[in-house]
Amino acid sequence: MMAFMTWAQMIVTFQGGAADLVASAHWVFKLHIFLGLTVFLVFPFSRLVHIWSAPFGYLTRNYQVVRSRKTGGAR
Repeated sequence: MMAFMTWAQMIVTFQGGAADLVASAHWVFKLHIFLGLTVFLVFPFSRLVHIWSAPFGYLTRNYQVVRSRKTGGAR
């Protein structure tokens, strides 16, 4: 785990030789890092925040919110 911590620090600070630190790690750890980084690639951070901040009632309601483009006073 210390090797992965140093690897992450070297990646963030743009230092060379980071790959050498995790080259001897077990493939399961490498797969875990790969899949974790893929989540951030597929779902950008802004989308991940919305997944966790949305209220659960929003997913289970049985109606649809329709927004109008009309400009006018509040209802």
